[in-house]
Parts: sequence; C-alpha cells; structure tokens
Amino acid sequence: FKYYLNTETFTDSAAFFLVFSPEKDALAERMATLRGNHKAECAAALAAYDARLASSPAIRIPGQAAVQSCLRNLPAVVDSLEAKDVPGGFRAAAHGYWVWLDLFFNATAFTWADDADSLRDMLRLFRSVADPELGMPKLLTTTLKPLLGAEWVEQCLYIPALYHYTCQTGDRETLAELYPFVTWLMDKCLENESGDSGLIEGIGMPDFPMDMDGHDLCSSGNSIAYQALKCLEALAREMEDADTAERYAAKAEALCKSFLDHFYDSEKGYFVDSVSSRDFTRRPHYPVFAILWVSHFAADLLGEHAAEIAAFQTANFTRAHGIGGMIPNWDAAYPADGNQLIAYYPSWSEGFYRNTMRLAGHADGLEKWFDDVAWFWNQHTLPEGFTYDAENEGLTPDNPGSKQAFGGQAWYAAFFSAILGLAVDTQGLIISPTPLRRKITVRNLRVRGCRLDVTLGGQQNNGGMLFNGHPLTGPVARIPFADLEPKNTIQIH
Repeated sequence: FKYYLNTETFTDSAAFFLVFSPEKDALAERMATLRGNHKAECAAALAAYDARLASSPAIRIPGQAAVQSCLRNLPAVVDSLEAKDVPGGFRAAAHGYWVWLDLFFNATAFTWADDADSLRDMLRLFRSVADPELGMPKLLTTTLKPLLGAEWVEQCLYIPALYHYTCQTGDRETLAELYPFVTWLMDKCLENESGDSGLIEGIGMPDFPMDMDGHDLCSSGNSIAYQALKCLEALAREMEDADTAERYAAKAEALCKSFLDHFYDSEKGYFVDSVSSRDFTRRPHYPVFAILWVSHFAADLLGEHAAEIAAFQTANFTRAHGIGGMIPNWDAAYPADGNQLIAYYPSWSEGFYRNTMRLAGHADGLEKWFDDVAWFWNQHTLPEGFTYDAENEGLTPDNPGSKQAFGGQAWYAAFFSAILGLAVDTQGLIISPTPLRRKITVRNLRVRGCRLDVTLGGQQNNGGMLFNGHPLTGPVARIPFADLEPKNTIQIH
C-alpha cells in the first residue's frame, strides 16, 4: 500500500505528528489542537530535551566528540522509549518491540543518569505482573500481557537492579516495599540448586545454548545468581535481617568456589559455557558472555585469573567494531545459529570485557571502547547486535539509525564502571584503579542527593586521588556517604 501525506503550503518549516486514538472524535479533536498549537508543542519537546541534558551528567572527553555526544544523549534517548502512560514500561528499541525485562541488565545506566525514579517504576511494574508460580515474564506485549517466560536466574537480574537503586538513592521505603518479593524470587531460584555445589541448574542465557541436554549448569546464569546473592545479602543487612543475610552469604560463598572450580579452564585461561549437572563434565565452548557483569560483585568470579582471562578475551574477541562474536571462530559451535553466535551484543559483552581489562591493567582494551562507540554513533546507531562475517562489515552497522536502549545502556554502564572505575554500594562510593591515560571530566553526578564532579587526569592511578582536596589512600578508595557534602570533587590522577 502507498500512503501520501498532504499538507497546506508552508514556507520555512513543517511539523509531522503520528497520532493514535481509540475513537474517531478524539482523534479529530487532537488533530485540531495540533493544527493550532503545533509550534508550542514542538517548543515544549525541545525544552524537555534541554532540561534532560541539564539534569544528566555533563561529560567532556577532549578529542572524542562522537563518544561525548553519545554519552550526553543516551539518557534522553532512553527516556524517549518509556511509554508515558506506563511508568517503568520501556520499549527495548526505538524501532520495535515492547517492554522487556532486559533493561535490568544495566540498571546503573538509570542511576548514573540521574533517573533512579524510572528504575523504581520498572521494578514495581515487573513485580505487579509476576505470576506466583512462574515469576516475571521476559516480555510484556503492547497490551501489557505477559509473553515469553524467563529462567529464574534471568529473573534474578531484578535483585541487582533493586540493589543499585537502593545504594544510589538510600530509599529505604521502596526497599521495604520490594524486599519480600526479592527474597521470594531468590528462594525460587535456589530451588534449582544442584546438590550442595551452590550452582543453579538451568539453561544458559543466550538464545542458542551449546551442547545442553536438560542437565546443565551454565556460567552466565550462575554469574547472575552469585551477584544476586551478594546484592541481597547487602540488602538484608540494610533491612536488619541478619539471619537472611548470613544464609545468602553462605550460598554466595559456595557458588563462587564452585564457579571457579568447575567453569574455569586453566588450560585455556577462560570459562566454559556450561558443565553437566550430573558429573560436572565441561562442555568445551568459550562464550564472550561467560560472566554477565551486572554489579561490582562480578569481579569476585575472576578469582586470581584476571590477567589470563583478559589475554584470552584480547586474542579471541577483538574485532574491528565491538567485541565478538559470542564464541571464538575456532569453537566447535561456531557458527551454529548463523546469527547471535557470530555477533557483537553490547549488553552481553561490554561489562565483562571492559572491567576485566581494567582489573588486568590492559589500557588498550579500554581505549578501544572509544573507537567502538564512535564508529556506531557516527552512524547515529545504538546497536542491539552487529553481525560479524556479514558482507557489510566495515561499511554500516546492522539496522543503521536504530536506537536500542539495551545496547546503549551497556555502553553507559561500562563508561562509569570500567572507564572511570566508579561503583556505589550500601556504604558509599568506591573508586577503583584504571590503567586508562585519558583526560575526562564528569560533572553533576548525583549520589544520595549530593553532587559529584569527577576528573580523570590522564595518568594512571598511581598518581593519587583526591576527594574534596584531601588525599584518598589505597588502590581502591572508599568514600562513606556520611563524608559527602552537598557538592563534592573527586580527582583521579
């Protein structure tokens, strides 16, 4: 079908509105309003955009105009994907499908962007649609009906999201409201524990798991479960629920030990995708998403192997644009599905790859982040995925011009955690070393209602750190919430 747009003669500008209405009379009324007031509505939209830029962190990166533009615009792009009459209901992308659980993956992208309220609304929305037997759905349709089930370990993404919200805001009322739900969610997940190993049985997180037979322990899912346990331990202590905190702490300790014992392949210097829950036999596949980095607790799962893991990632997942594919091209499963397994998905790979590079002291792996982000944003694209080994590699991204909140938030979260080395826990701000030698300033960060202005000075951290002019000690510095003033400065030299 062809549809032709007709308009009155205009001189210097024209406005296009896409209008929906369930009733013909309401549609006619809305169209009449727009004909007489469209300039004011356009002006209001621009004013709202300017206000969002002013409320979000002001990021300056000399010599990186595209990356700076991307980071400055990401909060507004994500805002545009929220259904205005469904608080917390975010479409996954500007071009397509409806509300996904997946935006919990990079929950700190909400809190660092001074939009914790949207994360709170999203937490409440998904709790409201949880089934007493199946838990939360992976997807809500345009009529807000649940569609597609989610593994219990995937549902546990909800717990780090509540943790990040609580740490950043100090909102004890919302924590108390949602605490019974997250303990129920964690306990449902623990029903699938494999013996006394601490590991959770279930299929892996990607759409095309390799060599799984229904008796599976997966690295990616268990990485989520571990972080959920650690987050919930901390939240339980905030709720003064000591017995629950100790129970989850013991579960987390067992899971972390088993994770390293069973998933880490010392010969490869990396993690396998899965092992058998019957006898812990390893399946020899090595995914880019072995650890889904959804909190600072993910670093525990590296053990003492950060250098070896970073070397494996550099050798096997470095591509011209992004990180990938999902498995090395020498892996027996490559390219089993001809799609995701040969693609770069920021949400699956950015946090793990970039933070491992930071912990291993690999500045090159962090520097490449700037090139990757710039290549896509120069084409006005926030990718969901980018399929390697396709004919257009090096020319254009898949779906050029699309805006995928899921992918863009992965970049935003990685900027703060891996590039700047920042995290927030229940006690205060954490600043970790970074090998990156680049000058970056971030102004108007908000933590517990206080403003932070952060400067990365372009030297390695051995040059020292200052908080409000006073030296910070240790390679990893902590700033308690009680020490924050209404306006604060942090200098990382």
